[in-house]
Amino acid sequence: MRYLALCCALGVVGITACHSDDKPDPVTEYQLGTKTTYAPQQKLGTYQQAPQGYELVYSELVSRHGSRALSSFKYDDISMQVWREAQKQGALTPLGEKLGAEIERMTAANEALGYGNLSGLGHDELVAIGQRAAQRNLSLIDQATANQRHIVVEYSGKDRALASANAFTEGLTENNQDLADLLLAPKVNKAQLYFHKENKEYNDYVDNDAELREAIDCLFDSDKSHQVAQAVLERLYSPEFVQQLVNGELKFYSTEEPDELLAENEVDVVIHLFNLYLIAPGMAQEAGQEPWHFEQFFTPEET
Repeated sequence: MRYLALCCALGVVGITACHSDDKPDPVTEYQLGTKTTYAPQQKLGTYQQAPQGYELVYSELVSRHGSRALSSFKYDDISMQVWREAQKQGALTPLGEKLGAEIERMTAANEALGYGNLSGLGHDELVAIGQRAAQRNLSLIDQATANQRHIVVEYSGKDRALASANAFTEGLTENNQDLADLLLAPKVNKAQLYFHKENKEYNDYVDNDAELREAIDCLFDSDKSHQVAQAVLERLYSPEFVQQLVNGELKFYSTEEPDELLAENEVDVVIHLFNLYLIAPGMAQEAGQEPWHFEQFFTPEET
């Protein structure tokens, strides 16, 4: 049996060295890194045309899941713990006063959607990717329906990956029942698509490789990281409260895993808050009538 293939996988992010003599251009727009929501980068008609005599015989998509909720009750948990401690100490600035309600909204939205699950925008992103794939691969789709070539769907085992795969095939087969009939039931392929959880060599590298650990520690402990963290926090909390965080006098543990220390300095605290800012655009539909306002707590340069 011959197949078209679809894989719904996880993305891979590289880490670069800390030291560089290059001076980056000033940042004037807010940055979202790996949480940037999907958007087509060019119009279909501007794609390079295939050479004469070229015939498409196979197509495969390997995709990360679409936009989603927070992975777990962690970033919102710690951010709210910090905010409540500042409130108790009377250490909130006027901007900081606004933060608590925004965190509560984010927690409620994640609880309603389900932590880790695909968001409404995430579904729409993958539907649109499927629709564009159908346009680009029309000749192959015609061959598939004529010759009964099935479509293989594999995913990592995560619910959001399965939801993403289903959204993609929804867009791919839109208004084409003959193609929909060729879809094989999605199957889990953890060994290939979620290898980093079970691969001993990979996990040994992540946990023990000296060069990698040094690069990560350098990012977290750099002077710039501490400077940015303090600048963010001093707009939200009193200088005295921020200094307690800098000195490591306040420590914050997971509500769900009380022995798990999640924040012990100002950089940790800001990273948790930053993750709420990062997730917000992908959960735009879950915000309801009032858009998220996490951008107000950062400058574009800080992001």
